Amino acid sequence: MITKRSKKVKNLDDFKPYHLVSESDTLENLGQPFTGERLRTSQLSSAVQSALDKHWYWVDMNYHSNSNTPQTQAQSAPQDNQQSATTFNNSAYHLAKIAFENASEGMMVMDANANILSINKSFTAITGFNQQEVFGTVPKALHETEREAWRHLQLDGKWSAELLNHRKNGEAYQERLTVNAVKNQQEETLYYVGVFADITEAKHSQNRLHELVNHDPLTGLPNRRLFNELLEHAIKRAEREHHQIALLFVDLDRFKAINDSLGHQVGDKLLYEVSKRIHHAMRDSDIVARLGGDEFLVMMDMIKHPQDAALIAQKIIYALQVEFFIDGKEIFIGASVGISIFPKDGADVDSLIKAADIAMYQVKNRGKNNHCFYSDDLSKNAVERFTIESQLRHALERNQFEMYYQPQISLLTGDIIGAEALIRWRHPELGLVSPAKFIPIAEETGLIVQIGEWVLRQAALQAIEWINDGYTMQWISVNVSGVQIMRSNFYDTVYGILIETNCNPNILELEITESTVMQNTEFVIDTFNNIKQLGVRVAIDDFGTGYSSLSNLKRLPLDKIKIDQSFVRGLPDDLDDAAITNTINAMACSLGFTVIAEGVETLAQAAFLKNMGCLEAQGYLYSKPVSAAEFTKLLALSTKKYHERGNKNAQ
Repeated sequence: MITKRSKKVKNLDDFKPYHLVSESDTLENLGQPFTGERLRTSQLSSAVQSALDKHWYWVDMNYHSNSNTPQTQAQSAPQDNQQSATTFNNSAYHLAKIAFENASEGMMVMDANANILSINKSFTAITGFNQQEVFGTVPKALHETEREAWRHLQLDGKWSAELLNHRKNGEAYQERLTVNAVKNQQEETLYYVGVFADITEAKHSQNRLHELVNHDPLTGLPNRRLFNELLEHAIKRAEREHHQIALLFVDLDRFKAINDSLGHQVGDKLLYEVSKRIHHAMRDSDIVARLGGDEFLVMMDMIKHPQDAALIAQKIIYALQVEFFIDGKEIFIGASVGISIFPKDGADVDSLIKAADIAMYQVKNRGKNNHCFYSDDLSKNAVERFTIESQLRHALERNQFEMYYQPQISLLTGDIIGAEALIRWRHPELGLVSPAKFIPIAEETGLIVQIGEWVLRQAALQAIEWINDGYTMQWISVNVSGVQIMRSNFYDTVYGILIETNCNPNILELEITESTVMQNTEFVIDTFNNIKQLGVRVAIDDFGTGYSSLSNLKRLPLDKIKIDQSFVRGLPDDLDDAAITNTINAMACSLGFTVIAEGVETLAQAAFLKNMGCLEAQGYLYSKPVSAAEFTKLLALSTKKYHERGNKNAQ
């Protein structure tokens, strides 16, 4: 029985403690006592507990053994005090027994050698082992080989840890175990008391929370928070060991258009497949993370040479060029990869990521689907890009955009028969900003939707004005960005402008690029079939550069094909260019399309195209893009010649 031992109870100091048992237990089943005797039977008759301090004392008042051990009596207290103490001790004993047996934590009492002497119900409930099965055994956590645990117990008298353990049925579980030493007055360890709790569910919840906090829920990859932490550790290690780290910033090309047109579910599935392909393209030691949207980071630790990073970047690009099949749809994307190197391009996490980001945008500006290393010059370009982007957001409301027009000429007559509308940005401080600089930024930020609508409206109004003034112009051509088509209800935009301006649909021609058609063929075809029904003309721009299939061309409601200037530039001497332009012209004519060649700069080029059967051309041979006022003068001269020629023919 358990009692509190008081230092003032002098006559009990020489008593030797035995194993804790209940009144109904027999010591025969419990093994050797600490005195070395094997007790066959025992009957705990009474206990003495002093409430003067918190030390526990074991007293066996009337035990019997096969060795006829004499009875022991506690006689130091007067009879009335002894009776009162006995009553109090019985109550305390039962309270202790209730607490021990009904504790929600598993509990075990062990001897000085960590042999289990007694366990409670929760021990059995958690582990599946009962008293008989564990009696005399040493918990795995306290085996002699567990030196760390014993060191703490011997020095501090306590030890705690979180451990992986196994139940009787072999099931693994996690527990939090605390062991405390019970000592006598001489600071000799008599017992160890172990208390443990099953924390498996808590650990699962903790791990799940860790996953949510540190990983992207869509792809399962590390998120920015975890990646930054891993990169920071890698940088510290690289500083100590003097090696390099490569950081790859991967941004998907054309993802936004796909996500907006096909829906977020398709976009999410595509991102998941992208994450798998990037992972397969890396080394086993590399780490990939998703920053959000369509941006990924790859960390390559301990590289020997920067070209190692270039090889992985190219592998990623090649892997993502292969078509994806999502929900029965064939999808093509690309990837722009920027690369920064530690310590050359940055000494901390933020500077390395920023450098790789800047390099990635340089790839975007150069045509996408490639990789680029960071350099100081790129940083200057990034500052310029940031300035352009911030100013671009206010350009429309501040009326800083202007429309320029380039004549489209009939090769048969030399008359101006159309115009291509081109936007220019005249900034009060930056001057005339090239479209090559601000159009890509407008597309990336989505500003192209509002800007494109403004261009379409201005072109329609200008065409109406010229035609109403009697000039001989048949149409005005407007370039349409793929972002406009994918990220807005483009049909409604065109229809609304026709109604708003009262423009004849036949004089409006929309130019789309081959790459726009390839990004989302079905959506583009459906959109322009609807637009075609309004009476608007449709042309495909830069033909020959996008590798579009003939089957897609046949399905598009086209009126015209524009031969890209890259094929015109070498005419008439370059045999390859000559063959390509002849083939394009023949194919277009067989499909019933008109052909126009852009980039015509010499009379020889014009003569070759005319002899080939091409009927229309535009380029610097005729005029560079000019303002509306200058174009009006060109129209007036062309119209005058047209009428003069008509009068001669009439005579």
